[in-house]
Amino acid sequence: MIRHLYLRNFKCFEELSLTLGDLTLITGANGAGKSTIIQALLLLRQTNDDKVVDLHSHVKINGDLIDLNDADSMRYALSDSGDIDIRLTNESGERLEVTVKDALTTDKVASCVVSDNLDEALRSWSLFDGDFVYLYADRTPPSASYAWGVESGTDGRLGDKRGSRSAFRFYDSMRKNESVAVESLCLLKDDKSVFANVSAWIGEIMGSPIKVSADSISTDQVRLSFSRGMQGGVMELSPLNVAFGNSYIFPIVLAVLTAPSGSLILIENPEAHLHPAAQFRMGLFLARAARSGVQVIIETHSDHLLNGVRVMAKREGLTNDCSVEIHYIYQDEESPELHYDERVVLEEDGSLDHWPAGFFDEWELALREINA
Repeated sequence: MIRHLYLRNFKCFEELSLTLGDLTLITGANGAGKSTIIQALLLLRQTNDDKVVDLHSHVKINGDLIDLNDADSMRYALSDSGDIDIRLTNESGERLEVTVKDALTTDKVASCVVSDNLDEALRSWSLFDGDFVYLYADRTPPSASYAWGVESGTDGRLGDKRGSRSAFRFYDSMRKNESVAVESLCLLKDDKSVFANVSAWIGEIMGSPIKVSADSISTDQVRLSFSRGMQGGVMELSPLNVAFGNSYIFPIVLAVLTAPSGSLILIENPEAHLHPAAQFRMGLFLARAARSGVQVIIETHSDHLLNGVRVMAKREGLTNDCSVEIHYIYQDEESPELHYDERVVLEEDGSLDHWPAGFFDEWELALREINA
């Protein structure tokens, strides 16, 4: 697992040192720099997956995972240096260093210098292995059917960053009667299949029992259906005719249930299109994933999701079983070009060690104004 990220002169950060846990929540206002943290990881992943660019000597700035425009655009604007540093440290204390050189041009590829352990990192680090999943905030919407589409070198086990082939991965798990990768993530006691537990978890998060199934229309097309019990029988519905949130959390649930222990999942805005109660339960689910050995890094705007994690700490001793890191990214009020990280500690009882100004405090501020 990746335990630390250091950035220098990368996008909005002059310098950033960030601890990563089994579960990491990256929070903050729009434009504060949350996505930049994830993009630093994706820059390395994208370059390694490319068939032309070699991470030993260059980084690929625009591609299917991220598009940072050009070399100069990803350099901290106030820096006099053209060098950008990205350093990762794993659980064994080994450090991978990538320094982008002379990022002062409009080139789409930039030269870099890497540490001697790059080959070992590419073989064994979770950021580069086949079980890695990145799910973008704008995921695949509901559809009557799902086509395989054009393949890319950066496609993961669920397709592209939108989870474009989640329906195919789910159909394959049904056909093979695949078991959930980490048994402790099974919601059902008597059924360990991915098929049954995806349905159970979607129903649990959305607050309404539902069954998800898939069938093949052709070699490159799959159809999903959602079924629920009604008076007098069962009604089978297209994804177009059920809650939008079902389709948006489907790749998240599938990614977690098919993730082996030690793998890495990056998710942007897992709360998208969810009712606050479902956001809360998504927090519980992702906390349980982290406790089961899957490293999860989340960018989120949801205090409800955060509260799900906090309740898991209170209810089930989350912090005794895994490390949880909460980071509040913010801009300096007097100098908005300066961006910082403030670490918020989750205590064993679910409380937070402090509550920075601007950190999910809109509810309290609004009530103060209403009651004034």
